[in-house]
Amino acid sequence: MQYLATLYDREDSSSTPGTPEWDAEMSGYEAFGTKHGAAILGGEALDAGATGRTLRSPSAGAGDALVTDGPFAETAEVIGGYYLLEAETLDDVVEQAADIPAAWKPHGAVEVRPLVMLWAPDEPVEKQPDDTRYLALIYGPEAAAAVPESPEWDEMTARHGRFMEEQAGSLMSGYALHPVATATTVRVRDGQVRVTDGPVHDSPDAIAGAYVVRAADPDAAVAVARAIPTSPGGAVELRPIVEIGEG
Repeated sequence: MQYLATLYDREDSSSTPGTPEWDAEMSGYEAFGTKHGAAILGGEALDAGATGRTLRSPSAGAGDALVTDGPFAETAEVIGGYYLLEAETLDDVVEQAADIPAAWKPHGAVEVRPLVMLWAPDEPVEKQPDDTRYLALIYGPEAAAAVPESPEWDEMTARHGRFMEEQAGSLMSGYALHPVATATTVRVRDGQVRVTDGPVHDSPDAIAGAYVVRAADPDAAVAVARAIPTSPGGAVELRPIVEIGEG
């Protein structure tokens, strides 16, 4: 099965590049990649939450989305990156998540949720030199549309199919998640792995899926995000992806 492993931590406790703490953390991620490389389907580091933009849909489902600076939720622990992992069982993916350095941070955690689907276009969309890549996280109150194979799910899936056709040149990949009840949170404290059922944040709004979007500038990314189907009252959070090795 395929899983999304979302990495959470407090930004005010992040290590600073060039310090021994930073070097140790980067070594930890390299070790994770070496140990679990066969299970890693993808992953990205995200820029700080303040660099993001959030589009909130009207609760009635009509009218233009309200665009604000910053992440979707003002929480102490924010998403700093993610991995897409493959594992045979939940125990296996929990074992993988426990080796991710974010799980070892004093305020860190890794939330794992199974994927319903992992999508990529038939013709790969390449990032151009002047492009920025964004992770577009889809939030919303869970309803019948979150349950695979329900009529509401099928209707929402059809809407996303039309969106993917219309925005084919801007979408690099995407995925849909099983309901938040399937989430598991992994933390490591004092060398002990602590596993709890449920997401990192207990909230009526859950991540339903995401797209990786390429765009020439933030306004172009917002234009793509406006077209992403959401439930009434839902939202899309755009976060720039950190391009490792560029610049």
